[in-house]
Amino acid sequence: MKKIVLLGLFLLLTFIVIVIVKMPASFVLSHAAKQSNMFYLDTIQGSLWQGSAKNVQVKLPAGTLGRRATVLQLGSVNWSLSFWQLLMANAAIQLKTKHVNQSLETTMDISLLSESVKVGETWLKIDLPFATTFYPVPAKIKGEAEVNLQSLFVELADNPPIMSNLVGQVLVSQLEIAVTAPVELGDFGVNISSDDEGVITALLSDVNATVGVSGKGTFDQATKAYTANGEVTPTAKTNNMVTQALRFIATPQSNGSFVINQSGSL
Repeated sequence: MKKIVLLGLFLLLTFIVIVIVKMPASFVLSHAAKQSNMFYLDTIQGSLWQGSAKNVQVKLPAGTLGRRATVLQLGSVNWSLSFWQLLMANAAIQLKTKHVNQSLETTMDISLLSESVKVGETWLKIDLPFATTFYPVPAKIKGEAEVNLQSLFVELADNPPIMSNLVGQVLVSQLEIAVTAPVELGDFGVNISSDDEGVITALLSDVNATVGVSGKGTFDQATKAYTANGEVTPTAKTNNMVTQALRFIATPQSNGSFVINQSGSL
């Protein structure tokens, strides 16, 4: 009798697992979208564990990624989750999104027990005007940014979350800023990393730009202290408006360059 009960429980558990694994994503996500009113999507295909959707939109309240409440357009989204990892309170996710000129490909492991996120190889392409949706700036910006992230670990239990094991590069291309008139600046590269003390460091350099730039910025996640040190050297391609602006925000040097040294706390 005991064996029959155990066998029955095993078969019931197996049935439940199969139902969950095969559960259509359209049933779960459509219901969740209506109940939460926080996201929208259509043309849902596949299961909850491996599928795709189009026209994905996520409502972000003010303060989520920046200062404005906005709707994040993700476009077409493909995902893959590990069901068995989820049973152990871990979520192994592969995610790919594309909307117009914005693209994202990433892998991450989310631990519900340790409240942490481990991000693997990640590639992100974004239009800079779209980025100003979250972080408004007093100028019109054109260009695009490409982010290549090799690794990142985030401790969600901390408030605010603390990042570590950060290694990545950012390429800003065809940068153009317009305050009174458009000014072409060109391409710039940034190497980003973090140390064991929680300090994030960014090294900036010009790649194919109208102005020479080299600099270093740091941010201490514990104390919120930051530093920004750099040297800007006008060239024959530099717009005169840039040179004039540098005289107000930087210290001129005898070799024609301008030095910026700033520090403070956020």
